Amino acid sequence: NSPGRREKMSVVSDKWKETSIHEIGLSQNVIALAENGLAVGRRADPLPFLRDVCVKESNDRIHAYVRATRNLLLKLRKWFIATNEEIKSLNRSKEALEKALEHERKDIDLNYECTHLREQRTAKEKEPDGVDELISKEVVRMSSLKRLLEFQLRRVQQQLQALGMTRARLAAVIQERSRVADLICHSLASSVRSASVIRGGPVAPPRKKAHSAPTPFALKAENHDIPEGVMTPEASQAMAMATENIAKSEAIRKEVVSTISRAEVTQGSVHNAVNQGFSQKISMTLTLQQHLQVSNGETNLAGHKCQRYYDLQEKAQGYAMVRDSVCVCVLVGVMFYHRMCLKFGGVRGL
Repeated sequence: NSPGRREKMSVVSDKWKETSIHEIGLSQNVIALAENGLAVGRRADPLPFLRDVCVKESNDRIHAYVRATRNLLLKLRKWFIATNEEIKSLNRSKEALEKALEHERKDIDLNYECTHLREQRTAKEKEPDGVDELISKEVVRMSSLKRLLEFQLRRVQQQLQALGMTRARLAAVIQERSRVADLICHSLASSVRSASVIRGGPVAPPRKKAHSAPTPFALKAENHDIPEGVMTPEASQAMAMATENIAKSEAIRKEVVSTISRAEVTQGSVHNAVNQGFSQKISMTLTLQQHLQVSNGETNLAGHKCQRYYDLQEKAQGYAMVRDSVCVCVLVGVMFYHRMCLKFGGVRGL
């Protein structure tokens, strides 16, 4: 026999091998029985092992973080909706401002046209009167109201830009927090599955009193119920920015409403004053026109009377000239007869 074969036969024997395999099988059976017993015992009476306590605490923290994150998402979405509603309201105020400003511009154009028409009067009528003074006062008041409305319109446009930036920032924060919530939910599902495998059954999450969702009327309340890790600086700054811009927008909308009301009242008073001045001027002009028409009628009547008297004088002159011509003809005839009588035999008498 070779040395290698003798060494192999001396190191590994068949009896020892069978005995070792048998003992390994027995030990595996004992381990399986022990694990089954531990699983049955944990189901019947779970013991507070450190691993189970850590898993429970981790799950509690995860659930609390998830609830806080969802609460933060709810508040951020409410701020987003409030910002959108404020943008809509401010857009309506902007439209009202633009409408009022358009009315002011039309009134100023009408004032300029009226002034241009009054400049085309004759030289005798170009002296300034009360209507010219009212028109000049009207254009001054309308110009001041126009500047005020344009200033408010610029403020509204700037505030709309600020609200748009706030909405974009809130949307970015909402997207980031939504991704965090989705990742936490996936991690939580995997941890729950691992805990159920360790304990041999499903692990029920701890039931706690859920936080009530904030109402739209409590948007300005402090966020003391949100943990510090959930409330990121970006979310806090976005909510503070939304609070400031919404409050500022509400103040601007109130100012816009009061400005439009004052502009309408001022515009109405100025228009009434100018209309009254024009009405008085028109009544005076109509009265003068009526007096001129009466005077014209009286003048025409006097002219007709003069013409009639002139015609009567011409007719009387004609009558007088005819009478004189008849008398002359008679006298000439008499003188001719008298001469003929003297020539042929004396005067026999007329």
